[in-house]
Amino acid sequence: MVAMDKASDGMQRLHLYNSIDHPKLPWTGVLSGLMVLHFYYWGANQFIVQRALSARTGQEARIGIIVAGFFKLLIPFFSVGTGIAAWYMYAARGVEVPQDAVFITLLKDLITPIGFGLVGLVAAGMIGAILSSLDSMMNSAATIFTFDIYKRFVNPNASEKQLVKVGRIAIVVFIVFATLSTLFIMTPNSDDNFFLYVAKYQMFLVVGVVIAFFIGMLWPRATAAGGLASIISGAVFCFMIPEIYTKVFAENEAVTGLFGAKLNFFHSAFIAAILSLVVMVVVSLMTRHDAEKAKLTWAGLEVFDAATQKKFFQVTGISIAVFATLAVLMVKAVLLPRLCGLVAAAWIFIVFFNMASKAAKKNGTSLVREDRLWAGLLAGCATFMMYFFY
Repeated sequence: MVAMDKASDGMQRLHLYNSIDHPKLPWTGVLSGLMVLHFYYWGANQFIVQRALSARTGQEARIGIIVAGFFKLLIPFFSVGTGIAAWYMYAARGVEVPQDAVFITLLKDLITPIGFGLVGLVAAGMIGAILSSLDSMMNSAATIFTFDIYKRFVNPNASEKQLVKVGRIAIVVFIVFATLSTLFIMTPNSDDNFFLYVAKYQMFLVVGVVIAFFIGMLWPRATAAGGLASIISGAVFCFMIPEIYTKVFAENEAVTGLFGAKLNFFHSAFIAAILSLVVMVVVSLMTRHDAEKAKLTWAGLEVFDAATQKKFFQVTGISIAVFATLAVLMVKAVLLPRLCGLVAAAWIFIVFFNMASKAAKKNGTSLVREDRLWAGLLAGCATFMMYFFY
């Protein structure tokens, strides 16, 4: 498969980065807007956060997320690699299979002939995985509606039995609404990638949320009004930016030649995030902040002290410079992608290792028990893959 993909007539799908004007996955979008969505998934997504909150200790919660991250690293090999291999297999037979139908087609052609109930076993595993995410989403949505809306504004004295009942009704309403929305939004016979389709519409809701969380953790002057303004403006900007781009730059060949006739939604997400940040800062400065809530920042909660937070941003800036330099050397063919990946992975692991060593010494614990050590290994592996699949 690797040899076929590298051939002149190959798909060249074993590469992470496409041109800036690529309609679906431009490399600039992967390193900007897609990162915003990733920050949301791991840091502000309710059904991920609630699993962390269910842990017995903070350390176990962090270790759980790190372990989940290692499993995420397997997706390119089990999912993406399988899809590419399937494309070449069917292309050799002269058969064209829609990308979102590859799994079912493989199941029918390769697993069904084996028998022994394997199709049912695979289907049960797939349905179980889908329902695992779905029930977490529904539980999170019902919890938010029940406590943040119903109990707070409708019935503050509601009993637990009433709250459970309202939560169940909310889940039914959400599912019906989602089903009806799908009928109007989704096109069953579309050749578009389902993941990108979902990510595009999710982007409208999460960009402002990410900014509100991020600025709220770092800036004591941030206010609730600023956070709300960020969330609302993020959705508005995500809708407006593609339309503005099309109208303003339709005749500008220099811009459209660089980013394409239509602005990719990952680019829109990144621009919307920047504008939402500006809105949040402006609104926060114009409104009164709560002195008690101002303490709920990284520095206020003593996650970082002021000096450590400053050093954190310095190391982050240096790391970005290191990664960018390696990227330039890789693109210019001065260094091989795998070598750049090894250097980048070593750098990020050393940064985490240094933090883990200081924490272990301060707490008087073993270095192996420090979650930062394993977080560094995870970050190093992920960073290596970002260069290796160039």
